[in-house]
Amino acid sequence: MQIPKEQIEQLWHKYLHNEATPAEVSTLLAYIDAAEGEQLDFVAEGLAGETPASKGFVGMDATQKAELVQQWQAMRMQQPAVVRQGNFAGWRKWAAAAALLVMASGAYLWMKRQHAGSQQVVTAAVKENIQPGQQGAILILADGRKVVLDSLGNAGVIATENGTKVLLENGKLSYNGANTTTGAMLFNTMQTPRGRQFQLTLPDGTRVWMNSGSQLRYPTAFAGRERLVELTGEAYFEVAQDAHIPFKVSIAGKAAVEVLGTAFNVSAYANELWRTTLLQGSVRVLDNYHAQTATVQNSVVLKPMQQAVVTAEYMPANLNKSITVYSNVNTDKILAWKNGLFNFDGLSLQEAMQQLERWYDIEVVYENGIPEIPFGGEISRNVSFDGLLKMLTEADLKFRVEQGRKLVIIK
Repeated sequence: MQIPKEQIEQLWHKYLHNEATPAEVSTLLAYIDAAEGEQLDFVAEGLAGETPASKGFVGMDATQKAELVQQWQAMRMQQPAVVRQGNFAGWRKWAAAAALLVMASGAYLWMKRQHAGSQQVVTAAVKENIQPGQQGAILILADGRKVVLDSLGNAGVIATENGTKVLLENGKLSYNGANTTTGAMLFNTMQTPRGRQFQLTLPDGTRVWMNSGSQLRYPTAFAGRERLVELTGEAYFEVAQDAHIPFKVSIAGKAAVEVLGTAFNVSAYANELWRTTLLQGSVRVLDNYHAQTATVQNSVVLKPMQQAVVTAEYMPANLNKSITVYSNVNTDKILAWKNGLFNFDGLSLQEAMQQLERWYDIEVVYENGIPEIPFGGEISRNVSFDGLLKMLTEADLKFRVEQGRKLVIIK
Protein backbone atom coordinates (compact mmCIF):
# COMPACT_ATOMS: atom_id res chain seq x y z
CA MET A 1 0.00 0.00 0.00
CA GLN A 2 1.81 3.10 -1.27
CA ILE A 3 1.14 6.14 0.91
CA PRO A 4 3.71 8.89 1.53
CA LYS A 5 5.32 8.65 4.96
CA GLU A 6 4.41 12.26 5.65
CA GLN A 7 0.74 11.41 5.22
CA ILE A 8 0.99 8.38 7.52
CA GLU A 9 2.73 10.50 10.12
CA GLN A 10 -0.11 13.02 9.93
CA LEU A 11 -2.63 10.19 10.32
CA TRP A 12 -0.78 8.95 13.41
CA HIS A 13 -0.89 12.42 14.93
CA LYS A 14 -4.59 12.94 14.17
CA TYR A 15 -5.50 9.47 15.44
CA LEU A 16 -3.67 9.83 18.74
CA HIS A 17 -5.31 13.23 19.28
CA ASN A 18 -8.79 11.91 18.43
CA GLU A 19 -8.98 14.13 15.34
CA ALA A 20 -9.06 11.48 12.58
CA THR A 21 -12.16 10.86 10.49
CA PRO A 22 -13.48 7.28 10.07
CA ALA A 23 -12.01 7.21 6.56
CA GLU A 24 -8.59 8.31 7.85
CA VAL A 25 -8.69 5.66 10.58
CA SER A 26 -9.48 2.98 7.98
CA THR A 27 -6.58 4.17 5.83
CA LEU A 28 -4.17 4.01 8.76
CA LEU A 29 -5.28 0.53 9.83
CA ALA A 30 -5.07 -0.79 6.27
CA TYR A 31 -1.55 0.63 5.90
CA ILE A 32 -0.41 -1.04 9.12
CA ASP A 33 -1.91 -4.41 8.21
CA ALA A 34 -0.24 -4.39 4.78
CA ALA A 35 3.13 -3.02 5.89
CA GLU A 36 6.32 -4.84 4.93
CA GLY A 37 9.99 -3.96 4.45
CA GLU A 38 10.66 -0.27 5.07
CA GLN A 39 6.96 0.26 5.68
CA LEU A 40 7.15 -2.28 8.50
CA ASP A 41 10.00 -0.31 10.08
CA PHE A 42 8.02 2.91 9.82
CA VAL A 43 4.93 1.27 11.35
CA ALA A 44 6.98 -0.05 14.27
CA GLU A 45 8.46 3.40 14.79
CA GLY A 46 4.95 4.85 14.82
CA LEU A 47 3.70 2.26 17.29
CA ALA A 48 6.62 3.05 19.57
CA GLY A 49 6.09 6.79 19.25
CA GLU A 50 9.26 7.14 17.12
CA THR A 51 7.99 9.14 14.16
CA PRO A 52 9.96 12.30 13.37
CA ALA A 53 7.27 14.30 15.12
CA SER A 54 8.03 12.60 18.45
CA LYS A 55 10.92 13.20 20.82
CA GLY A 56 13.68 10.65 21.01
CA PHE A 57 14.48 7.65 18.84
CA VAL A 58 14.75 4.46 20.88
CA GLY A 59 16.50 2.42 18.19
CA MET A 60 14.79 -0.96 18.20
CA ASP A 61 16.40 -3.62 16.07
CA ALA A 62 14.60 -5.34 13.18
CA THR A 63 13.45 -8.28 15.29
CA GLN A 64 11.95 -6.02 17.93
CA LYS A 65 10.13 -4.01 15.28
CA ALA A 66 8.69 -7.15 13.71
CA GLU A 67 7.57 -8.41 17.12
CA LEU A 68 5.93 -5.08 17.87
CA VAL A 69 3.89 -5.07 14.66
CA GLN A 70 3.04 -8.75 15.10
CA GLN A 71 1.77 -8.00 18.59
CA TRP A 72 -0.40 -5.19 17.31
CA GLN A 73 -1.83 -7.41 14.57
CA ALA A 74 -2.58 -10.12 17.13
CA MET A 75 -4.42 -7.58 19.25
CA ARG A 76 -6.38 -6.46 16.20
CA MET A 77 -7.42 -10.07 15.60
CA GLN A 78 -8.35 -10.45 19.29
CA GLN A 79 -5.85 -13.27 19.64
CA PRO A 80 -3.94 -13.69 22.90
CA ALA A 81 -0.35 -12.63 22.44
CA VAL A 82 2.49 -11.54 24.65
CA VAL A 83 5.51 -9.37 23.94
CA ARG A 84 8.52 -10.15 26.09
CA GLN A 85 11.50 -8.00 25.32
CA GLY A 86 14.01 -5.77 27.04
CA ASN A 87 13.27 -2.31 28.33
CA PHE A 88 13.19 0.54 25.86
CA ALA A 89 12.35 4.17 26.41
CA GLY A 90 9.45 4.33 23.98
CA TRP A 91 7.43 1.65 25.75
CA ARG A 92 4.84 3.92 27.31
CA LYS A 93 4.40 5.86 24.06
CA TRP A 94 3.75 2.58 22.29
CA ALA A 95 1.36 1.44 25.03
CA ALA A 96 -0.67 4.63 24.63
CA ALA A 97 -0.88 4.18 20.87
CA ALA A 98 -1.72 0.50 21.11
CA ALA A 99 -4.40 1.20 23.68
CA LEU A 100 -6.15 3.58 21.30
CA LEU A 101 -5.82 1.22 18.37
CA VAL A 102 -7.36 -1.75 20.18
CA MET A 103 -10.01 0.11 22.16
CA ALA A 104 -12.77 -1.12 19.87
CA SER A 105 -11.68 -4.75 19.95
CA GLY A 106 -10.55 -5.49 23.49
CA ALA A 107 -8.62 -4.38 26.53
CA TYR A 108 -4.96 -4.13 27.36
CA LEU A 109 -2.95 -4.58 30.47
CA TRP A 110 0.74 -4.69 31.18
CA MET A 111 2.82 -5.75 34.11
CA LYS A 112 6.55 -5.23 34.50
CA ARG A 113 8.45 -7.76 36.55
CA GLN A 114 11.47 -5.94 37.91
CA HIS A 115 13.39 -9.13 38.68
CA ALA A 116 13.00 -10.38 35.11
CA GLY A 117 13.35 -7.08 33.27
CA SER A 118 10.51 -7.98 30.92
CA GLN A 119 7.19 -6.43 30.06
CA GLN A 120 3.98 -7.93 28.80
CA VAL A 121 0.95 -6.64 26.95
CA VAL A 122 -2.03 -8.97 26.93
CA THR A 123 -5.50 -9.07 25.46
CA ALA A 124 -8.76 -10.28 26.92
CA ALA A 125 -10.23 -13.72 26.31
CA VAL A 126 -12.94 -15.68 28.10
CA LYS A 127 -12.95 -18.39 30.78
CA GLU A 128 -14.74 -18.61 34.23
CA ASN A 129 -18.26 -17.99 35.41
CA ILE A 130 -17.82 -15.01 37.75
CA GLN A 131 -19.38 -11.94 36.16
CA PRO A 132 -18.26 -8.30 36.29
CA GLY A 133 -20.26 -5.83 38.34
CA GLN A 134 -23.35 -3.94 37.22
CA GLN A 135 -25.64 -1.08 38.15
CA GLY A 136 -27.52 -1.67 41.38
CA ALA A 137 -27.76 -0.84 45.07
CA ILE A 138 -29.67 -1.39 48.29
CA LEU A 139 -31.67 1.52 49.73
CA ILE A 140 -32.32 1.45 53.48
CA LEU A 141 -35.31 3.65 54.31
CA ALA A 142 -35.79 5.60 57.54
CA ASP A 143 -37.97 2.84 59.03
CA GLY A 144 -35.33 0.21 58.35
CA ARG A 145 -36.92 -1.35 55.28
CA LYS A 146 -34.46 -2.45 52.60
CA VAL A 147 -35.23 -1.99 48.91
CA VAL A 148 -33.07 -3.82 46.37
CA LEU A 149 -32.83 -1.48 43.38
CA ASP A 150 -31.12 -3.85 40.93
CA SER A 151 -34.27 -5.16 39.28
CA LEU A 152 -36.89 -2.47 39.85
CA GLY A 153 -36.19 -0.54 36.63
CA ASN A 154 -38.61 2.37 36.27
CA ALA A 155 -40.54 1.70 39.46
CA GLY A 156 -41.58 5.31 39.95
CA VAL A 157 -42.42 6.20 43.56
CA ILE A 158 -40.99 3.49 45.81
CA ALA A 159 -41.57 5.27 49.15
CA THR A 160 -42.82 8.50 50.71
CA GLU A 161 -41.12 9.88 53.83
CA ASN A 162 -42.23 13.08 55.57
CA GLY A 163 -43.92 14.20 52.36
CA THR A 164 -40.83 13.54 50.25
CA LYS A 165 -41.28 11.05 47.41
CA VAL A 166 -38.46 8.61 46.72
CA LEU A 167 -38.35 7.99 42.96
CA LEU A 168 -36.59 5.37 40.86
CA GLU A 169 -36.52 6.26 37.17
CA ASN A 170 -34.14 5.01 34.46
CA GLY A 171 -32.20 3.12 37.10
CA LYS A 172 -31.43 6.29 39.10
CA LEU A 173 -32.79 7.41 42.46
CA SER A 174 -34.04 10.92 43.23
CA TYR A 175 -36.18 12.77 45.76
CA ASN A 176 -39.20 14.93 45.03
CA GLY A 177 -40.42 17.14 47.86
CA ALA A 178 -39.33 19.82 50.27
CA ASN A 179 -35.57 20.37 50.27
CA THR A 180 -35.64 21.42 53.93
CA THR A 181 -37.62 20.22 56.94
CA THR A 182 -38.58 21.67 60.31
CA GLY A 183 -39.61 18.34 61.83
CA ALA A 184 -37.56 15.34 62.85
CA MET A 185 -34.92 14.52 60.27
CA LEU A 186 -35.24 11.18 58.52
CA PHE A 187 -32.23 9.45 57.02
CA ASN A 188 -31.80 7.08 54.11
CA THR A 189 -28.73 4.92 53.52
CA MET A 190 -27.59 3.86 50.06
CA GLN A 191 -25.37 0.80 49.87
CA THR A 192 -23.52 -0.44 46.80
CA PRO A 193 -22.31 -3.95 47.63
CA ARG A 194 -19.34 -5.50 45.89
CA GLY A 195 -20.13 -5.82 42.20
CA ARG A 196 -22.51 -2.85 42.13
CA GLN A 197 -22.40 0.87 41.22
CA PHE A 198 -25.21 3.38 41.42
CA GLN A 199 -26.18 6.97 40.72
CA LEU A 200 -28.59 9.09 42.75
CA THR A 201 -29.66 12.68 43.20
CA LEU A 202 -29.90 13.95 46.77
CA PRO A 203 -32.84 16.09 47.97
CA ASP A 204 -30.84 19.32 47.36
CA GLY A 205 -30.10 18.38 43.73
CA THR A 206 -26.54 17.15 44.35
CA ARG A 207 -25.69 14.26 42.03
CA VAL A 208 -23.70 11.32 43.40
CA TRP A 209 -22.05 8.37 41.65
CA MET A 210 -21.21 5.55 44.07
CA ASN A 211 -18.49 2.98 43.44
CA SER A 212 -18.76 -0.65 44.56
CA GLY A 213 -18.32 -1.48 48.24
CA SER A 214 -19.58 1.93 49.38
CA GLN A 215 -22.23 3.42 51.66
CA LEU A 216 -23.78 6.90 51.84
CA ARG A 217 -26.05 8.10 54.65
CA TYR A 218 -28.03 11.31 54.09
CA PRO A 219 -31.27 13.03 55.18
CA THR A 220 -34.41 12.88 53.05
CA ALA A 221 -34.54 16.67 53.47
CA PHE A 222 -31.70 18.92 54.60
CA ALA A 223 -32.05 21.17 57.65
CA GLY A 224 -29.78 23.41 59.69
CA ARG A 225 -26.64 25.27 58.71
CA GLU A 226 -25.00 22.57 56.62
CA ARG A 227 -25.83 19.71 54.26
CA LEU A 228 -24.08 16.79 55.91
CA VAL A 229 -23.73 13.30 54.41
CA GLU A 230 -21.64 10.38 55.66
CA LEU A 231 -19.53 8.27 53.30
CA THR A 232 -17.53 5.09 53.45
CA GLY A 233 -16.02 3.76 50.24
CA GLU A 234 -15.85 5.91 47.11
CA ALA A 235 -18.17 8.40 45.45
CA TYR A 236 -18.04 11.25 42.96
CA PHE A 237 -20.08 14.36 43.83
CA GLU A 238 -21.46 17.17 41.69
CA VAL A 239 -22.73 19.48 44.42
CA ALA A 240 -25.74 21.75 43.94
CA GLN A 241 -24.71 25.32 44.74
CA ASP A 242 -26.04 26.97 47.89
CA ALA A 243 -23.77 29.71 49.21
CA HIS A 244 -25.65 29.86 52.52
CA ILE A 245 -25.63 26.15 53.36
CA PRO A 246 -22.28 24.42 52.75
CA PHE A 247 -22.18 20.78 51.71
CA LYS A 248 -20.05 18.49 53.88
CA VAL A 249 -18.99 14.86 53.46
CA SER A 250 -18.05 13.15 56.71
CA ILE A 251 -15.62 10.23 56.37
CA ALA A 252 -15.94 7.65 59.15
CA GLY A 253 -16.31 10.49 61.66
CA LYS A 254 -12.56 11.09 61.35
CA ALA A 255 -12.22 13.39 58.33
CA ALA A 256 -14.47 15.56 56.21
CA VAL A 257 -14.71 17.47 52.94
CA GLU A 258 -16.50 20.82 52.99
CA VAL A 259 -17.71 22.58 49.82
CA LEU A 260 -20.09 25.24 48.53
CA GLY A 261 -20.64 24.00 44.98
CA THR A 262 -18.16 21.90 43.10
CA ALA A 263 -17.22 18.52 41.58
CA PHE A 264 -14.92 16.16 43.45
CA ASN A 265 -14.18 12.50 44.13
CA VAL A 266 -13.72 10.96 47.56
CA SER A 267 -12.14 7.53 48.04
CA ALA A 268 -12.28 6.38 51.66
CA TYR A 269 -12.21 2.60 51.81
CA ALA A 270 -11.18 0.79 54.96
CA ASN A 271 -7.50 -0.25 54.99
CA GLU A 272 -6.63 2.24 52.23
CA LEU A 273 -5.44 5.84 52.18
CA TRP A 274 -8.29 8.36 51.99
CA ARG A 275 -8.07 10.53 48.90
CA THR A 276 -10.07 13.60 47.90
CA THR A 277 -9.59 14.82 44.31
CA LEU A 278 -10.99 18.15 43.14
CA LEU A 279 -12.13 18.65 39.56
CA GLN A 280 -14.01 21.96 39.76
CA GLY A 281 -14.55 24.65 42.36
CA SER A 282 -12.99 24.59 45.81
CA VAL A 283 -13.10 22.25 48.79
CA ARG A 284 -11.62 22.18 52.26
CA VAL A 285 -10.37 18.81 53.49
CA LEU A 286 -10.54 18.33 57.25
CA ASP A 287 -8.44 15.74 59.10
CA ASN A 288 -9.03 14.49 62.65
CA TYR A 289 -12.54 15.87 62.27
CA HIS A 290 -15.03 15.01 65.01
CA ALA A 291 -18.58 15.26 63.71
CA GLN A 292 -20.25 15.69 67.10
CA THR A 293 -18.05 18.55 68.29
CA ALA A 294 -17.11 19.87 64.81
CA THR A 295 -13.50 20.22 65.96
CA VAL A 296 -10.69 20.00 63.43
CA GLN A 297 -6.97 19.36 63.87
CA ASN A 298 -5.72 19.79 60.28
CA SER A 299 -7.28 21.28 57.16
CA VAL A 300 -6.26 22.28 53.65
CA VAL A 301 -8.04 24.01 50.76
CA LEU A 302 -7.73 22.31 47.38
CA LYS A 303 -7.62 23.84 43.93
CA PRO A 304 -8.81 22.04 40.78
CA MET A 305 -6.55 19.14 39.72
CA GLN A 306 -5.25 18.70 43.28
CA GLN A 307 -5.60 15.66 45.52
CA ALA A 308 -5.42 15.50 49.31
CA VAL A 309 -4.33 12.24 50.93
CA VAL A 310 -5.27 11.61 54.55
CA THR A 311 -3.85 8.73 56.57
CA ALA A 312 -6.70 6.31 57.30
CA GLU A 313 -7.68 5.36 60.84
CA TYR A 314 -6.13 1.90 60.57
CA MET A 315 -2.63 3.26 59.96
CA PRO A 316 -0.07 3.03 62.81
CA ALA A 317 -0.33 5.92 65.25
CA ASN A 318 3.32 6.90 64.83
CA LEU A 319 2.84 7.89 61.18
CA ASN A 320 2.66 11.54 60.19
CA LYS A 321 -1.01 12.49 60.35
CA SER A 322 -0.72 15.66 58.27
CA ILE A 323 -2.58 16.01 54.98
CA THR A 324 -0.48 15.52 51.86
CA VAL A 325 -1.48 17.48 48.74
CA TYR A 326 -0.58 16.48 45.17
CA SER A 327 -1.01 18.80 42.18
CA ASN A 328 -1.73 18.10 38.50
CA VAL A 329 -3.20 14.68 39.23
CA ASN A 330 -4.58 12.54 36.42
CA THR A 331 -8.33 13.02 36.87
CA ASP A 332 -9.08 10.58 34.04
CA LYS A 333 -7.41 7.91 36.16
CA ILE A 334 -9.30 8.99 39.29
CA LEU A 335 -12.68 8.90 37.54
CA ALA A 336 -12.03 5.80 35.44
CA TRP A 337 -14.41 3.80 37.67
CA LYS A 338 -17.22 6.30 37.04
CA ASN A 339 -16.61 6.10 33.29
CA GLY A 340 -16.74 2.30 33.12
CA LEU A 341 -12.99 1.62 33.22
CA PHE A 342 -10.16 0.39 35.39
CA ASN A 343 -7.01 2.50 35.14
CA PHE A 344 -4.05 0.75 36.73
CA ASP A 345 -1.29 3.19 35.78
CA GLY A 346 1.22 3.48 38.58
CA LEU A 347 -0.54 0.99 40.87
CA SER A 348 1.01 -1.92 42.69
CA LEU A 349 -0.40 -5.41 42.23
CA GLN A 350 -2.10 -5.17 45.62
CA GLU A 351 -3.74 -1.82 44.79
CA ALA A 352 -5.03 -3.15 41.49
CA MET A 353 -6.34 -6.32 43.12
CA GLN A 354 -8.25 -4.28 45.71
CA GLN A 355 -10.23 -2.68 42.89
CA LEU A 356 -10.85 -6.03 41.22
CA GLU A 357 -12.01 -7.58 44.50
CA ARG A 358 -14.75 -5.00 44.89
CA TRP A 359 -15.98 -5.12 41.31
CA TYR A 360 -15.94 -8.88 40.74
CA ASP A 361 -16.91 -9.64 44.35
CA ILE A 362 -13.95 -11.94 44.86
CA GLU A 363 -11.37 -12.50 47.58
CA VAL A 364 -7.70 -12.22 46.64
CA VAL A 365 -5.26 -14.22 48.77
CA TYR A 366 -1.46 -14.07 48.50
CA GLU A 367 0.03 -17.50 49.15
CA ASN A 368 3.70 -16.48 49.23
CA GLY A 369 3.50 -12.81 50.13
CA ILE A 370 2.48 -9.93 47.89
CA PRO A 371 4.59 -9.78 44.69
CA GLU A 372 6.09 -6.35 44.00
CA ILE A 373 4.80 -5.99 40.45
CA PRO A 374 3.95 -2.50 39.11
CA PHE A 375 0.72 -2.48 37.14
CA GLY A 376 -0.28 -0.40 34.15
CA GLY A 377 -2.89 -0.08 31.45
CA GLU A 378 -6.62 0.37 31.20
CA ILE A 379 -9.44 -2.14 30.78
CA SER A 380 -13.21 -1.98 30.59
CA ARG A 381 -15.17 -2.82 33.72
CA ASN A 382 -17.31 -5.00 31.44
CA VAL A 383 -14.45 -7.44 30.85
CA SER A 384 -15.56 -10.86 32.07
CA PHE A 385 -13.78 -12.59 34.91
CA ASP A 386 -12.69 -15.10 32.29
CA GLY A 387 -10.98 -12.32 30.38
CA LEU A 388 -9.33 -11.06 33.51
CA LEU A 389 -7.88 -14.50 34.25
CA LYS A 390 -6.55 -14.71 30.71
CA MET A 391 -4.78 -11.38 31.14
CA LEU A 392 -3.16 -12.49 34.37
CA THR A 393 -2.11 -15.81 32.84
CA GLU A 394 -0.47 -14.23 29.81
CA ALA A 395 1.25 -11.67 32.02
CA ASP A 396 2.96 -14.63 33.70
CA LEU A 397 1.21 -14.20 37.05
CA LYS A 398 0.80 -17.56 38.77
CA PHE A 399 -2.55 -18.13 40.50
CA ARG A 400 -5.40 -20.54 41.03
CA VAL A 401 -9.15 -20.06 41.51
CA GLU A 402 -10.68 -21.81 44.49
CA GLN A 403 -14.26 -22.42 45.52
CA GLY A 404 -15.90 -19.50 47.26
CA ARG A 405 -14.87 -16.86 44.71
CA LYS A 406 -11.27 -16.93 45.90
CA LEU A 407 -8.32 -15.96 43.69
CA VAL A 408 -5.05 -17.23 45.17
CA ILE A 409 -1.94 -15.41 43.92
CA ILE A 410 1.05 -17.75 44.00
CA LYS A 411 3.68 -15.38 42.58
